[in-house]
Amino acid sequence: MLKKNPRYKPLYKKFIRLRKNIQNKEKINKTNFNKKKWTSLINFLNKQSNRKKKNFRIYDLNSYHVKKYGNILKKRFLLYILNKQSFSLFYGFLKNSYLKSLTKLSQKKKKKQSNFKFVLNILESRLDSVLYRSQFTTSLREARHLITHGHVLLNSTKIKNNKYGLSKGDLVSINSNYIKKFIKNNVLHANMWPMPPESMLVNYKLLIILYLGESKFSIYFNKFPFYINYNNVINYYRKN
Repeated sequence: MLKKNPRYKPLYKKFIRLRKNIQNKEKINKTNFNKKKWTSLINFLNKQSNRKKKNFRIYDLNSYHVKKYGNILKKRFLLYILNKQSFSLFYGFLKNSYLKSLTKLSQKKKKKQSNFKFVLNILESRLDSVLYRSQFTTSLREARHLITHGHVLLNSTKIKNNKYGLSKGDLVSINSNYIKKFIKNNVLHANMWPMPPESMLVNYKLLIILYLGESKFSIYFNKFPFYINYNNVINYYRKN
């Protein structure tokens, strides 16, 4: 049996389903929401803003009872799904098989750090993630375009693998002068003043990144523009 190719879904549909700007894109903030495709999202936001605060109801403990089969499991499963989708979409829509392999690898490695920290360190040490965290690019997708087109050098050698994991002491530089101008424009128009994480040293004049290795787990809390439950992400891929 031939496997059918999965149906292509535009990126905006994923943002509408999650109702969050996961990748913190400026395009979505500046989008003209008059188009038909955004109606479901606008209706949801309007309902939230117009929702009145419900008055507190006092229940008689003798007469009031909870249903035997409630929606607790359904809500819990929904939280697992939303956490998983937000996490994978933030890192450029990672495949389930790739994240499952990382969770299995984290269970095999017996280290002091938690499973989620192990997975997160692998994702943050990737070449595309390092370019994005240093604010050379506005998104992970943009970073992957630069890598696949051969504009990024790792230790003075051209590399086209987005998932390549950096090790301590690796130097990342830019090959093309035209791309250097493009990156400098990204740095100047960044939302925040370029403050790279502890895992790297960045020279914004020469556009060179020195990777220093793993950073502390507490720093990762500020790395996501949305709330994420770390345990839910690991438990989802552990069970499925």
